[in-house]
Amino acid sequence: MEFVEVNAGNVDGQGFFCYMSKRKAEGYQRKLSWVKERFSEGMRLELLAPPERGFVEYLPGEHAWRSVYAEGYLFIHCLWVVGKSKGKGFGVALLNECVGEAKRLGMRGVAMVTSENVWVAGRRLLASQGFECVD
Repeated sequence: MEFVEVNAGNVDGQGFFCYMSKRKAEGYQRKLSWVKERFSEGMRLELLAPPERGFVEYLPGEHAWRSVYAEGYLFIHCLWVVGKSKGKGFGVALLNECVGEAKRLGMRGVAMVTSENVWVAGRRLLASQGFECVD
């Protein structure tokens, strides 16, 4: 399994997964600007190498844009696998990429908000890997 690291130096050409087919759209351009600002805060963005489709976006918890207190943790903004890539273990691999980074950085762990209805992973993925889910 191969990942493509997106960073400040290659985001213009590589993209960041969302709105990939609509790079001239206002929404894409606004997210591109936002992503570029987040790299300076330590954000990491890992894409699955084509032809697979999925990614994980995370950064130090003190810079999370969701209403959470996650200082000392890496916080996952988004973990998404779509289409024919679903059900092949890519979500677990992307999650483990973030967990491994947290360990390398000496963080307390990884935090994320879960949902069954939006662009973040559900509890089932986390529970299947033995992660604690807290309400």
